[in-house]
Amino acid sequence: MNEPGKPCAGKPPARFDEGQENDGHWPAGLSIRLLLPTLLLQPYTIGFITYSEGCNDDVNKTIWSALGWNSDAKVIDILRDYSRYFIGERYTDDFAQGLLALERNWEGPLIANADVDTTLAQFQSLEKRATANDLKNWRLQQALYRAYYDAYTRSRLFSETDQEARAMDKLREAPKNGSAAAMSRAEQVLDAGVTERIASDWRARIFGLAEELYQSIRMQLSVSRYKAIAVGRGANLDTIDYPLNNRLWLKEQFDQIRELQTEPERLARIDELLNWTNPGPGGFYDDLGNQSREANLDRG
Repeated sequence: MNEPGKPCAGKPPARFDEGQENDGHWPAGLSIRLLLPTLLLQPYTIGFITYSEGCNDDVNKTIWSALGWNSDAKVIDILRDYSRYFIGERYTDDFAQGLLALERNWEGPLIANADVDTTLAQFQSLEKRATANDLKNWRLQQALYRAYYDAYTRSRLFSETDQEARAMDKLREAPKNGSAAAMSRAEQVLDAGVTERIASDWRARIFGLAEELYQSIRMQLSVSRYKAIAVGRGANLDTIDYPLNNRLWLKEQFDQIRELQTEPERLARIDELLNWTNPGPGGFYDDLGNQSREANLDRG
């Protein structure tokens, strides 16, 4: 358990159902580790203890402790008790349902999960009703941080997916316009992910909540701002704008293509990029980590 005044591990509230699949875009943005042990070993054990890795797993710790006391307890009832005790009586059901909604945010492909925006709307409604004192509650701050971060990530995913598609369209014009012009125009489209921020109000609120969490419990969500140990140790504020498309890889490829000596060589490499996921007749291409493109993955 964290001592008063000591820094908390800088990860957002983690999932309390590790068994559900989540989309590969989350680790790129949130840089978190899923914390819950599996239930597969339960038949071979006699009891357990709950161990806190930091403020990030506060909800998980509560659920496991409650289930250790009464294995027949319903998670929603545990969450209602948690919300009533730690957030306040008037938030009993709303906050509990909000935590379950955050769990659903990570189910299935992110781009297809419209629940993410609904979850944010629910927390924004709660946020508007909260008193100034309520908003100082670090448990509420954590949940708001996750809700805004999830929605911002999904918004970026839509935008950056479209940017990559339009960049590829520019590359298809290489035989007509030349490789140099095609790559330059493709780069301009891809770089819009950096030069033209979307959902800037959500992004600003995420930074604001990160500061509030540092002030309330010294939660270290950034290496540079809050002296977290490393980005991979939960400093997910530092990866908030990490590309959700292939922008960085494509730009590396463009640099390599520009070094080629002849235009036919450059055009051939561009054609290779355009057909990167095309395995040819009888072949298949799986993108591990992308649930919509793992048809041949044997999950055991």
